[in-house]
Amino acid sequence: MHFSHSLRPDDVTACVTAFEPLSEVAIAFTTTGPADKARHDACLPLVPALHALECKAPDMVAPMVKERLRVFAWNAERLKYDAPSRVLYGSVAPDVALLSEVDIGMARSGNRHTVRDFAEPFGAGFVYAVEFAELGLGDDREMVWHKGEKNSFGY
Repeated sequence: MHFSHSLRPDDVTACVTAFEPLSEVAIAFTTTGPADKARHDACLPLVPALHALECKAPDMVAPMVKERLRVFAWNAERLKYDAPSRVLYGSVAPDVALLSEVDIGMARSGNRHTVRDFAEPFGAGFVYAVEFAELGLGDDREMVWHKGEKNSFGY
């Protein structure tokens, strides 16, 4: 089970250095009662990460006066495969990387902050937006593989 919110620019109320995990109150509220739109909508204010961006500036900000920027867009499959992902990123050497399907605090990816772990060795900054809060362990395969584990954040 998860609940989501399509993030629009006017929905972002904060830029934070680190997201907080889901509170026990939010988890309890979302896992009890009917699984309907009213319950979903009532849950949204209980998850501040759905209304914020997690931001980290790069270690060094070099002037980007270029005629062209190399932009790398990639579905990173939860960033579960850290070493091969870094090799791929390094081989492209992009100015901007747009990664989708990356986790923060999911059992399926080792409860890591995959974006921070990925960016740090390159000295890269990042901006992360939460698409949804995952209350389960993921898809059917992941639920089997990670049975008995818990998500530390669920983003």
